[in-house]
Amino acid sequence: MSKASLAVEPPLVVESSLGNLKSSPWSELDGLQPETKIINEQLVKINSKGFLTINSQPSVNAERSDSLTVGWGGPVGYVYQKAYLEFFCSKEKLDAVVEKCKALPSITYMAVNKGENWVSNTAQSDVNAVTWGVFPAKEIIQPTIVDPASFKVWKDEAFRTW
Repeated sequence: MSKASLAVEPPLVVESSLGNLKSSPWSELDGLQPETKIINEQLVKINSKGFLTINSQPSVNAERSDSLTVGWGGPVGYVYQKAYLEFFCSKEKLDAVVEKCKALPSITYMAVNKGENWVSNTAQSDVNAVTWGVFPAKEIIQPTIVDPASFKVWKDEAFRTW
């Protein structure tokens, strides 16, 4: 499996995506977060197909920073997010995703298995901002980035959890 070898059944991950579980081994948070509820129907479909999601965020374009669902950073700003999805899957499913991404150059991906086999369409030095905000009298704030080095650290934590 890519990302991790699973001992969890897809129905458990689907129940989590629906918000029917108060906790899960892959989240320290209590239930679904408000922003996840925006995409939970899509997550259920994805999880039902054997892509077992452990981290995600919806696309956000200039939402007010005081939004109850996706806001952060204080008032009078605007927040942005790239859609992001982190999941476990079989090698066969990963191969299919990689093949489809060849026709979609705006989508970046990183995948690694426990054996350190790395597949990506990004360079090892690339940094991908997935969340940022614009606030009066401040530079752009980028609280969430994804890069190969961090991804590999997260991979180790994911394998320990599973």
